[in-house]
Amino acid sequence: MVKLILRSLAVAVPAMALNIACAFAWVAIYAHLIAPGQTEAAYQAYAMRAVPWSAVIAGVPILLGAGWLVARWHGGGWRTGLCAGAAYLAIDLAIVVMAGGAGGMLAILALSYATKLAAATLGGALGGKS
Repeated sequence: MVKLILRSLAVAVPAMALNIACAFAWVAIYAHLIAPGQTEAAYQAYAMRAVPWSAVIAGVPILLGAGWLVARWHGGGWRTGLCAGAAYLAIDLAIVVMAGGAGGMLAILALSYATKLAAATLGGALGGKS
């Protein structure tokens, strides 16, 4: 069980970094290609609205891959993927709590966590060795 937790954390941390990179990339695309020439405040306001949705959209394939990778690496199936998803959520929830909570974003946070957990679980089921 300890190995599974460590392996889940080993994929959760890079998955978190990749999800953050996707959010930065989307805001950069918006600022440079979709709506150039706005004020910094306008881009910051856009980022506050767009990043939670970016985390949901990019998080699904990222966590699907993380669950699949842990299942291939550790053996197992959907439960292994679930563990990878839970590791990701634990890290993300710790960050949200340390940052002062989600405020009025509880619905998008719940959607984000549900889709990520489901994707990681599916990834584990798909990556499970028979």
